[in-house]
Amino acid sequence: MILCDSIAVDQPKTKLFAQWLRSQVSEGSCLVVSDDYSQILSRAARNIPGVKTSDVGNVDILDVLKYKYMVITKPGLKHLEARLKNRTKRPTTNDSRQVTEEAKNASSPSVVSRRS
Repeated sequence: MILCDSIAVDQPKTKLFAQWLRSQVSEGSCLVVSDDYSQILSRAARNIPGVKTSDVGNVDILDVLKYKYMVITKPGLKHLEARLKNRTKRPTTNDSRQVTEEAKNASSPSVVSRRS
């Protein structure tokens, strides 16, 4: 992971962005993550093989694992950390058993027998 202050792209020029990117990453595939969506950044990077751009809200684990490097802005990293902290807690094995048993008990109909 390469952390940078900002991604300096003022024009949608692939050549300029490629020069900046190679100053950050020497070789290999790269995921470039910014704190907000930039059409200029997207256009500048779309013709570079092995490079994908994304904003923090659209980053998923498959992208993170697929690319060798991830270049992310400092504000983007803070947003990503906040997003991951706000995820709901998954139940542990014991919790899931308890939830399953409670669901079974709640969904089973009460049997009432009447004798006349």
